[in-house]
Amino acid sequence: MLRDVLEEHALIEREIAQAITDALGRFGMAGQVRIAIDTGGSGAACAVLEGHGPTVREPIAGLAERWSEMNEDSQRRHAQDLARRLVALRRAASMPPRGPSRLSFLGPLFGLLAVGGGAYAGYRYLVVTRQDAALASASRAASNGVAPVWRKAEKERAARVERVCNAARARVVRGATLGPTDVEGWVVELTLLAPSAVPLGRSAALPGLVATDAASGLGRWVWPGAPDLLAAGEASPGIDLVDASYTVKQGQPLRSLSFVMQGGYVDAFFREERRGPYLGVAHAAAERLGTPYAALYARCGAGKTHHMGTWFRGPGVAGASASLIYFMGTYASVSHVSLKKLGAAAGPPLDRPAVLEMLERAAAPLTREQVRTVIGEHGGMIAGRDGGPVSLSFPFTDGNRASRASHALARAIGIGTEN
Repeated sequence: MLRDVLEEHALIEREIAQAITDALGRFGMAGQVRIAIDTGGSGAACAVLEGHGPTVREPIAGLAERWSEMNEDSQRRHAQDLARRLVALRRAASMPPRGPSRLSFLGPLFGLLAVGGGAYAGYRYLVVTRQDAALASASRAASNGVAPVWRKAEKERAARVERVCNAARARVVRGATLGPTDVEGWVVELTLLAPSAVPLGRSAALPGLVATDAASGLGRWVWPGAPDLLAAGEASPGIDLVDASYTVKQGQPLRSLSFVMQGGYVDAFFREERRGPYLGVAHAAAERLGTPYAALYARCGAGKTHHMGTWFRGPGVAGASASLIYFMGTYASVSHVSLKKLGAAAGPPLDRPAVLEMLERAAAPLTREQVRTVIGEHGGMIAGRDGGPVSLSFPFTDGNRASRASHALARAIGIGTEN
C-alpha cells in the first residue's frame, strides 16, 4: 500500500513539473523542470529547472499534497508563480556577483530555507503516512463491500495519468523528443492489416512471435530475433492482442491485429539505444502473418490518436505511402486527409477499407524518388525493392516527424487538408 501511495505521489509531482515547464514559455525561458528532494540539507521538495542555463531550484511548499484538491485554474496559477520564481532565480544566477553584501544577504536566506525545508520534510512524511493509513482503511472498507471509495481513487488516478500523457503528447506535437521519464500513460502499438477470411489473431504463425499467459491473457515477445525484447518482457507479460474487422462491399473483410505493448516494453521503446529491435519484430510479424500493411507507433493509452510514428509498411511505394497516411493521417487529432478531395464518404464510422484503397490509388503516381524527397525533409527513409514490400521509417529524435511527413505526403498527392 505504501508503494502505491508513493507511486501516486510521484505521478502528481510529474504533473506539477510538466505544468511548470509549460508555464516557462510565457516568460521566454527554455529548460525542463523536475521535482526533486533538496539534498543540500533541507530535505524539502523543490522544482528544479535544468538545461539552457544554470540549474536553479525553488521549494514547492507542500504543493504535491494539495494539488489534487485544486481546480485547473488554481493549478495553473501555482505553476505560473513557480515558473516566475525559477526564471528570476536563473536570471540572478546568470549575473556576475556584485560583492560581499549579496553573500551576507543570502546566508540568512539559506538558513531560513533550511529550517522551513526541514519542517516541510517532516510534514511531507506525516502526510504520506496518513495517506497510506487512509488508503489502507479504504481498502478494508472495499473488502467489506464499500467499493465506491476505491473506485473513485482509481478513477482519479486514471484521469491524472491521462493528463500527464496528454501533456507529453503536446510536447511531441511541438517536436520534442520523449525519453524513459515520459512513459506514464503511453502504449506502443504494432498494427497489422490484411484482407482475411479469419481473424489474424488465429494465425498459426502467432505463437512463434508471442506467448500468452493463461492467467492474465497478456502476451510477451518470444521471437528469437530480438533478444532485447525478450528481456523487456521477462518481468511480466505486457502485450494485449486486439483483433478487429472491417466489412467490405466485396471480397474478404479487412482484418486488423494490434500488439498493444505496455510496461517494460514502453520503457524500452522510449530509449533510443533499445528501439532498434522493435523494427525487427515488426517486420517479422508482418512477414510471418503475411500482412501487406503494418505500422509501429506510440499513443496515449486512453486515446485513439497516433503519435511517434516509427515504421510503416505497404505493398510497393504507393502502398507504403498509403500506410503512412492511413495510420498517422487518419488517426490524427485533426485529419491530414480531406475526404472530399479523396472521394470518400465521411463517417462516422469511417469506411476504413475504402479509405485505405483510395489512399493507395491516389499515391499510385508517386515514384520512389518523390517519396524519398517528401519524407526526407522530415528525416524519413525508404527501404525495400521494387515489386516487393516497401517500408518507411523515422528516427528517434523529434517524435512528430512521421505525422508531419504524413501531412506533407497527403498534400503532395492532392488529398491533404489545409490545417
